[in-house]
Amino acid sequence: MTEPEFICFVKDKAKEAGSQRNLARQIGFSETMLSDIVGGRMAPTPNFAQKFGFALCRTYHTEEPIVTLSHRIDAVEASLKAAGIPLYAKSE
Repeated sequence: MTEPEFICFVKDKAKEAGSQRNLARQIGFSETMLSDIVGGRMAPTPNFAQKFGFALCRTYHTEEPIVTLSHRIDAVEASLKAAGIPLYAKSE
């Protein structure tokens, strides 16, 4: 699951909970933090992802020129997807 897909997942959970405020209470996070993550002002933390049963996975790559970096990111995401390795892995 990509970060944007994870954010959509969280938004759906907020709808199920009735509001972001209710969801924040259910998972033990502040409304501000939840709002910042959903609004793209803050990246999800490993602890936040874990509250939804996911493990945050990040990859690091050598520096490349910006022109080719987006192609590399697409290639890495495609490789991970083909290998069945999500960017956000469901924790057990």
